[in-house]
Amino acid sequence: MSLIDRAAELETMSQQELISLVNNPSSIYPEFIVLSEIQRRNINRKKYEAVSPNVGTWKKFGLYETS
Repeated sequence: MSLIDRAAELETMSQQELISLVNNPSSIYPEFIVLSEIQRRNINRKKYEAVSPNVGTWKKFGLYETS
């Protein structure tokens, strides 16, 4: 499998699974690809929060999942 295929697989994993892969490196997924996916999600989350004023309210009431 190519690196692009591996990166695409990571897009379907939960945040907890990605963190687990960083803490327990695997030869299947290079660490830099896992970290890149985490970074991509964080950037997208921040962009979404910047344009969605109600996200803070949703977090306050536990209605916004961050994983």
